[in-house]
Formats: sequence, structure tokens, C-alpha cells
Amino acid sequence: MLKYCVKNEAKTKLKSKNRHGRGFALEDELMKYRIACEACGIALWDMEIVAEDPLNPANYFTWSREFRRMLGYTDENDFPNILESWSEKLHPEDKEKTFEAVFSHLDDYTGRTPYNVEFRLMLKNGQYRYFNAFSNTLRDSKGKPLRMIGAMRDIDDIKRMTDIIRRRDNLLQASNRAADVLLNADVDSFDSALRQAMRVIGRAVKADRMFIWKNQSIDGEVYSTKEYEWCENKELPVSDMYIINYNKTLPEIAEILKSGKCVNALVKDMPENARDILTPQKVLSVMMVPIFVKEEHWGFITLDNCGEPRMFSKEEEDIVKSGGLFFANALLRNEMMLMKDDSLKAFKNILNSMDAGIYATIPETGELLFVNTYLEKAFNIKAEEVEGKYCYKVFRNNRERKCGFCPCYELDKNPEKTLIWEEYLPDIRGGRHVRHSDRYIDWPDGRKVHMQNVVDITEIVNSKESAEYQQKSLQTILEMLPVGIRIMRLSDGALVYANQASLDVFDCDSFEEQVRGHNGFEFMPETQPDGRKTVELVGELMAKDDACVEMQCLKRGGKPFTARITSRNMDYQGSLCSIAVVEDVTAQKVYRDKIENIASLEREASRAKSDFLANMSHEMRTPLNTIAGMTEIGIRETDINGKDYVLNKISSASSYLIGMINDILDMAKIEADMLEITPVSYNFEKMLENILTVTHISSEEKNQTLTVNTDKKIPKFVVGDDQRLSQIIINLLSNASKFTQKGGNITLTVSLKSESGRNCALQIEVEDDGIGISPENQRKLFKSFEQGEKTTSRKYGGTGLGLAISKRIVEMMGGRIWVESEPGKGAKFTFTTNVTRDTAFTDRDGGNGGEKTGNQTSSDGIFRGKRLLLGEDIEINREILIMLLQNTGITIECAGTGKEVLDMVGASPDKYDIVFMDLQMPEMSGLEATRRIRELPELKNKKRLPIVAMTANVFKNDIEACLEAGMDDHLGKPIDIEKIIYMLRKYLLPEE
Repeated sequence: MLKYCVKNEAKTKLKSKNRHGRGFALEDELMKYRIACEACGIALWDMEIVAEDPLNPANYFTWSREFRRMLGYTDENDFPNILESWSEKLHPEDKEKTFEAVFSHLDDYTGRTPYNVEFRLMLKNGQYRYFNAFSNTLRDSKGKPLRMIGAMRDIDDIKRMTDIIRRRDNLLQASNRAADVLLNADVDSFDSALRQAMRVIGRAVKADRMFIWKNQSIDGEVYSTKEYEWCENKELPVSDMYIINYNKTLPEIAEILKSGKCVNALVKDMPENARDILTPQKVLSVMMVPIFVKEEHWGFITLDNCGEPRMFSKEEEDIVKSGGLFFANALLRNEMMLMKDDSLKAFKNILNSMDAGIYATIPETGELLFVNTYLEKAFNIKAEEVEGKYCYKVFRNNRERKCGFCPCYELDKNPEKTLIWEEYLPDIRGGRHVRHSDRYIDWPDGRKVHMQNVVDITEIVNSKESAEYQQKSLQTILEMLPVGIRIMRLSDGALVYANQASLDVFDCDSFEEQVRGHNGFEFMPETQPDGRKTVELVGELMAKDDACVEMQCLKRGGKPFTARITSRNMDYQGSLCSIAVVEDVTAQKVYRDKIENIASLEREASRAKSDFLANMSHEMRTPLNTIAGMTEIGIRETDINGKDYVLNKISSASSYLIGMINDILDMAKIEADMLEITPVSYNFEKMLENILTVTHISSEEKNQTLTVNTDKKIPKFVVGDDQRLSQIIINLLSNASKFTQKGGNITLTVSLKSESGRNCALQIEVEDDGIGISPENQRKLFKSFEQGEKTTSRKYGGTGLGLAISKRIVEMMGGRIWVESEPGKGAKFTFTTNVTRDTAFTDRDGGNGGEKTGNQTSSDGIFRGKRLLLGEDIEINREILIMLLQNTGITIECAGTGKEVLDMVGASPDKYDIVFMDLQMPEMSGLEATRRIRELPELKNKKRLPIVAMTANVFKNDIEACLEAGMDDHLGKPIDIEKIIYMLRKYLLPEE
């Protein structure tokens, strides 16, 4: 092998090179990155910081083509590489925060302040759009900024969608507020509440006036009477209409409303009779929304716009419909409340005459509806001052929230129950014992309310023995608690008390039969899940005065569950006992464990991707460094052998980099579920020969022996995706060579496992005697972004994506892939796949099998006399294609925009034999140019002009868009000369 040495002086000069001095190959690679970013809709920008002030003109700015395209510019002269190109187009309101973000980011020498800001930029057409800019900064060892590299993306559509959602949410909130106001209104406050609700709805839809009309029958005719009116602008004329027969006055509108539809129109477009009524009221546009109650046309709501003529939106229409039903129901409810008012007064008189304290509350909130005269005297309060306030504030020393022992909690479980309990009230007449009777009753207005009857039992309590009474009171309190309470005697572990909530926790039905006297350890397993003995754990808890622990306990049937036990040691009935609060937290523990497991998986996935990005940074910089360095050497080298050596190195590094990019793109397709299998007919033996041509070089360099065993029963011609199958085999052979020492052995075995009709099941094995793989690392092999060892990428290189991609392709081909290996004993990767025998191809081509002869594959001068029109706006791409096709004899003319292509074809319809068209070009895209060409009348009666897309947009939807626009075929970038020659043969030499 030819070796080429570089002097130390040359190596030193390779370390720094101005961007305009880079070589042809590097520019080509950078072009690919720009195209990739543009395909993702991301614009790039770059600022080399020469002066410390970022606004200094001495700093060098670079805007990417996508950056200009986002703003509507196509020419660098219209949008030069200077700061003013961007800063002058900032919205005046956004300049201060945007520059502040730049200064904060650059001035923070620690690098912890990010640059990520949203702003509006003016497009070339004068419109503003929202963008999001973000960047990172290269700094020296002291943190001083050297170069700021960033990206920008268009977020205008997201912003607009957010505004729409916010608008809908505001309308919904307005409807909820209006409903809340109406629901909480009583008879006395109803009028003001209804007008307040109308104001909420009217302002939400930006109306100037709002009316509620109710239908009623008078002498057999249906009239609409104006019930309520709200007006935002007091300067507008007051409506003098209070009753109107819509069936006679506005029959067209009446029919629309009766059908359940809304009237939403500009007054100038309405019938003349409607204009005569609305115009004097200064109404410019109106919305009328019908209201139906129990399928009957109850009335309608009218909203006027007097300031500007505009149509109400569908969302506003829906909100008013919903609000209309609230208003109708509220009016009906108010009428019923007025009728019930008299019966309510009579009911209150009865309660006031009783010799016991009585009050009524709303169960959900505790708001007082009524307090009788007995309680007024007992608590020295006035009913009119406390009704409407909360019972716990009035009767419980101004408490801030609902009482924990509120009887409503128990009554909610059994609404038909009457709850009786006793307590001592120290603030009433020197201290009084009272008995409460609580139940739910129907209030005269139809509501379910909580009523409490309070009876003074001080004399009765004083006649009882103090200890007995206290015991009963304590038990009553414990029974009312919603948490499980257990009392266990410490001397023998016997359970002496358990409330109902505790019985529920342990699935017990009776305290007397199933709990009393039983040892507490009967409800616990011998050992805990961690192996610790339960008796030891409980012993430690009993030794503490206060303790809280989670441990496993048993239900009555033996079912385990996780309990949280909070205990305290204290005297009970003359014995030292442990009083414990017991809660079943099994569901909480399962949920916590699930959350922790998800978090662990997310951390692992994040770590894998972080490692992958770190590896990619190293892997991509290595070939780029080779390309840049060898390009510099090649420029200076005069010896032809030296140039060949340099070019070979550049070619090898470029191929490695392209392979790595292809892996990343394939993985992106897999994650987007866009990877596809394309079956074609191909020569299976020829495919294997091509694979060995690609892979034998690495084996020869390491003096490895590569053995190939092919089953003779495999058909010569099959149908399948040969490119994807080759990709898998090449990846497995490359890995085998990479992880096998010099002089090692690699074996490729292809066998036919079964055949049914034309369907063939193949098994392909790649075996080596290399370093081998541990069982732990085997589990990671087929995962995205992971390699067996963290040091693998540093020692052997690679992206860690090849096997994950191979696994996905194998599965799409109906097969599976697995590995057998031991550390130090090599590895064997095996996969299965399905192909179809192509009998028609074999019969058609006889013994030759369709293989091309030498003169068919030769391209020297084969297209002489033919003319190609190339639509490509990037000059370097045009130069590459011209140089690659210069020996074919074809004449190439170039156009830099889609419009130029259209004009050149239109001017000379017979001049060109084929068109290669880029998709993204200035002035007019390749897709639009193709559509216009297909519409040219000059080409209607002529032979179809072949148009082939030549673009970096290679996904399925991109190809479909090309065909829909009228293109005949598709070529992906980077340019593959063999595919280009094939495409030219296909359309220029169809007889072959």
C-alpha cells in the first residue's frame, strides 16, 4: 500500500483554515448538513465574535439559506450576512427582550444562562410571524465567547393555535361564571344576578347589547316579550320594543328560530322589515339564538354589535346557546321560588315555636339557611346576621374550614339515617351538655338540606357517673372517625378496641366475634417482604412512644396488603396500650413503585441518548477532520501519487460519514414509522458478490479469513428488497471484522430452510472468533442508541444504531434476528427472512439470467446527441453533475430557479430530451415548475418530456408529492452516478 507522510510544518498549518479556503469535498459535506437542517424546517445562523460587543459590525454573521427562505428572501444581496439584516426586522416591541437575552447569554462566562427567546420578525411581504431562536456559544478556557452558533424555527402557527384555544377557554370560563352566578342567586338577588350573568356572556362575545325574549300566547297569538336587557355602552339608544309578534313582523326570522337554528348576520344583508326595526337602534350586526326548554320553543336571546359590523364566531354561537338554557332555567326556577316563598315562611314559623335549637345548612358547604329563635338566644346571635354564613364559623368559634367531625360526612353515606350524638359546649351559659340530632330533609323550596336539632341534656349528663359517660363519649368520637383505629394491650398483644373503619380495613364484619381478645399478630405475616421478622419490627415500634411505619399486614381471609401504621403508647382503661391509626396504602404503594419505575426507565433512556450524542460528536468529527486535513494537503501536493493517496483517504472518510448519516436517517425513519420495504427482482448470487466486494477490504487489512457458504438450493433470481437485505449482511460482516483480531476467521453461511410454492425461507449466519459478548451486553445489542460497552465507540467506532436498524428491517421482512456468544469465544449472529422465487425472470432471460454485458454497462459517449436541462440553484451541485457526466457525451444546460426551467422549456419545447429538477429553488419550486410545464400548450400533442426529481427530500410522502405534481421519477441526494446513468438509460435509451 502506498504511504504518504506529512511534515510537521504541514500538520501545524492544518489546524486553522478560513472557511473560504476549504476544499471542494468539505463544502459538499457541509452542503448535506445544511440540506438536512432545511428538510427539518430549522434555520441556522452563525456569529463569529471578533469584538466583545455583539452588536459591533466587526462581528461576522452568516445566515443559512433556510433562514432567508423563512423570511421570504432568496438572494444573499437582499438579506446580506450582517446583523442589521435581522435586527431591523425585529418587531419594535420585541427588540429590548431579544437583545437582553443575547447580552445575558454572552456575559455569563459560566455558560449557564441559555439563549432561547421568542420574537416577531417582519417577512419580505411586510407581515410579522413569530419565531423561536436558540443557540450555544463556543468559549475559550476563561469562558469568553468566541462563536455563537444557533438555530431558528417558525412557531407562528403554534402561537395562533394557542390563541384560538385560549379564546375558546375564555368563552367556556365565561359560560361557567355566568352559570355559577345564576345557580347561587336567590329570590332577592335574582335580578342583579341575571344582569351580571348577561354582562359576563355579552362581554365574552364582545357584544354591545343583549336581550332575553320569552314567548307567550295572547289570544291565540304567540308574542315575544323582552324580559331583561343589558347594554355595555350607555350612549346607545334605549330599545323601546317590549313586546313583538315575530310571526307577523319578522316571519322569515321566526321560522329560522323555531327550527332551532341561529340568526347570525349583518343588518345590511337582512330582510327590509328587519332592517327597519334594527337600524334606528344603531345595530350593525346581530345574533339571535333560540332557547328550547323540554323541546318547547321557550324564547330567544339577541346580541347586538353597534360599534362595528362583524359576524359572531361558531364558538361564540355555541356559548350563547349554552348560556341561553341557563337563563331560561334560572327564570323558571325564580318563578317557582317566588311561589314557594309563602310556604317557606309558614315552615319557619313552626320551627321558631319549638323549644329546641334548630338550624338548617346546605350540606355541601355548611352555609346556614335558617336559625330559629331558640338558638338566637342560646348563642346571642341574630338570624338575619348569620344566615348565609358558614355554620362552623358561627357555632365553632370562627373556624376556618368545615369541621372534621361534620355529621354530613356520615349522612352522605346513608341519606335516610338520623345521626344522634352528644358534646359539651363550654361557651354557652357556663358550659352545657347537648344532644344533636342530624338528618337530611326536603326544604320547602325543593332542596335537600341538613337540619340539626340541639337539645340541652346538661342535667341528664350530670346525673350519670363521670367515667361511664366519658367512656361512651370517647367511643362515639372514635366510631365517627373515617380512619381505622386499633387499640392493642402491650402486655399480651390482645386487641381491646377497633372502630368500624378499622374493621373495614381488615375485612372484618364483627368486632366482638372476630377481633376482641385476638392477638394483633394474627393479622400480620411472620416475615415482611424484605425478610425481616414481623415480631422484631413490631417490638421496636412498641418500644417507642410515637412511631410511623409502612409494613405488610393480612386481611381476615389471609390476603396481604400494605398498611401505614401510626402508633402512640398511652394508658387505656388502666393498661398501657398501643393506640394505632391503620390505613390501607396498597394502591398508593403500587402507584409510587410504578412512578419510580417509569422515572428509572426515562433516566436510562435519557442516559443512552446522551451517550449516543457524545459518541456521535466524536465519530462525526473524526472523518470531518480527515476530510478537512487531507483536502488542505491535496491542494498543496504536486505529486500525482500523493494526490491519489489524499483523495483515497478523503473518499474513505466521506463514505464512512455518509454511512453514519444513513444510519441516523434510517433510525429517524424507524422512530417515525416511515421505514419501508421495496420488493424488486434481483440476482441473489450477484447481490452476495457485491456485498463481498464492499466488505472484503476491511478483512484483508486485518489479514482475516472470510469464508462464504451458500446453499445451492437457493433460487438464482428472487423477489425481495435486495438493498435492505444487503444492508443487514454488510452491517453484520462489518461488525464481525471490527470485533475480530488480526488473522481471525469470519464465516458467512446462507441456507434455504424451507420452500412452499414460490415462497422461500432463508437463514443467514455471520460467525466470528472475535472478542465475544457477555450475556448482560447481549440484551442491549438491538436497542437504539446503545452499544454493549460504554468504551465500545471509543475503541472500535460506530454509532450503535446498526443492529437496531437491522432488527427492525428483519422484522419488516417477516423474520427475526438473534445472537449466540460467550466472552472470548466469538459471536454468531443469525437472522431469517422470506423471499419469493422469480420463475418468470429466469424463463425470460434463459442462461444469461438478465446480467448486463460489458458494452451495456459502459457509459462512454452513450448519450451523445441528447440534451439534459438541469434545474439546480446550488452551483456546486451543478458542477458535480456536469463533471460526472462529461464522458457520456450528453449536453447539459442549467437553470438556477424553477421559473428559469419553465421559461427555457416553454421557449424551446423540442430542445430538451430530459429534465432533472431540484424541488427547493428560488422564485418557483420544482413542484410548481413541473405543474406549469405539464400545462404548457406547446407540449400537449408532443411526446412526453421526462422530468426526474433530484433532491434530498427522500421520504415516501416527498416521492408521492413529486409524482402527483407530474414528475416521472425520483433521484435522491447525495448523487449516485450509477443511479443517474440508469435513469438516463431508462428514459433516453428505452430500447435497451
